[in-house]
Amino acid sequence: MKNVAILIDAENICIDIIDGALSDLKQFGSVRIKRIYGDFSKTQLQKWKDIAFKYNFETIHHFSCTKNSSDILLSIDAVDILYSHQDIDTFCLFSSDSDFSSLVQRLRKSQKQVIGIGHIPPNESYRHLFEKFLLIPHSTKIPQNTVSKVKEKESKTKNAELEDVLTAYKKSKKDNEGYAKQSNFASFLAEKTRKKYGKFSNFLKNCQYIDLIPDSKKGEHKIKPKKAFFAH
Repeated sequence: MKNVAILIDAENICIDIIDGALSDLKQFGSVRIKRIYGDFSKTQLQKWKDIAFKYNFETIHHFSCTKNSSDILLSIDAVDILYSHQDIDTFCLFSSDSDFSSLVQRLRKSQKQVIGIGHIPPNESYRHLFEKFLLIPHSTKIPQNTVSKVKEKESKTKNAELEDVLTAYKKSKKDNEGYAKQSNFASFLAEKTRKKYGKFSNFLKNCQYIDLIPDSKKGEHKIKPKKAFFAH
């Protein structure tokens, strides 16, 4: 049976889904590490203390003195677990926040199974990084400010990716039909966008801003931004 570590970003998860989510996670193995991260001095996180007591979670408190301070602490702990608890086979990350993309990639690179859990659908590039992403139904209304923050972050992420795609395309050499060769385009694509997809092949398959046609060079494609996103 596999050994599992559960890491919860309390500031990005609706507490209402926890009972159902933990039940679903039994299929992945025996839970060895259970931690919840957040600034528990905040009124909206007080109920997490009851969850911690009920399921014997370790609470990792961190004052929100800087932006994403709890996210950073969770990521550091996850990498520490990777090296200090080599018996852990599976990491279950409770968050729809794509800021954890680099962490998920690092864990997968080390041949670990990584399961995502959330109540708000993540963007496609983030979801694709996980072996599985479980979208858990919730029975209570999600606070509007939580939804707004996630949507705002998703919008900024998408705009940045589109800008990176257009910049790489403009710098690339084009053929008579306006297509750029895959290798040339790849050399100009920003590192942060490449990392978000893990592999460039994943970028080609999942990026919503590009059109592809087969190149004469076997295994490669020609690339052009979709007309809706690019004006010549």
